[in-house]
Amino acid sequence: MNILQVFDSSHDLLNGLKITLELFLTGSVAGITLGSVLALARTGNNKILSSFVKGYINLFRSIPLVMVLIGFYMVIPRQLRAMGFYGDISLPAAFLSFAMFEAAYFAEIIRSGINAVPEVQKKAAQVLGLTKWQTDRMIVLPQALKNSYKSLTTQCITLLMDTSLVYVIGVSDFFTTAEHIGERDFNMDASILVATAVYIVLRFILQRAMNKLETTIFR
Repeated sequence: MNILQVFDSSHDLLNGLKITLELFLTGSVAGITLGSVLALARTGNNKILSSFVKGYINLFRSIPLVMVLIGFYMVIPRQLRAMGFYGDISLPAAFLSFAMFEAAYFAEIIRSGINAVPEVQKKAAQVLGLTKWQTDRMIVLPQALKNSYKSLTTQCITLLMDTSLVYVIGVSDFFTTAEHIGERDFNMDASILVATAVYIVLRFILQRAMNKLETTIFR
């Protein structure tokens, strides 16, 4: 086992790390944004919309992420080829998969935060003349995010770890790159050890950043 040999391919590892972080940021930002919208719709008064959102959430929470990745990777090329596009779509498919999959989980987390907001505050907003949209945006959603912040943090950490699953559709994220380097150089044990250490560091940094964000925003 030669750990130093792994770092001879540091350029490739950094490119893989860049893709991993892009997947994480896309999944977390798009997931929380779309999840917030879904959570508000799920708890709204429109029964038809609420039922549709409930079906969406239950669907994606019932399918493993690996199957979602493979599904989008197989379906999207057919549509793009029908429009004359024949480029590599593995990375766009991964972005879309993470955004839609994570939105379902974030939606349920935020919905629990919405349910924890006292009903009296919503009624007070109506008395003050705020519309439903204004009440949700200015009063309900901020408190819901605060109420569910710990769970959101846990889901973000899970998302970071799940980015390694994109190897199934050929995306060269950090883990996949490290694995390929190990296979190429017959140094697999060292490559996996380096990848493990990097994910531990990333998890630690993310946890500290989320804790700092909590004290900054919700203090």
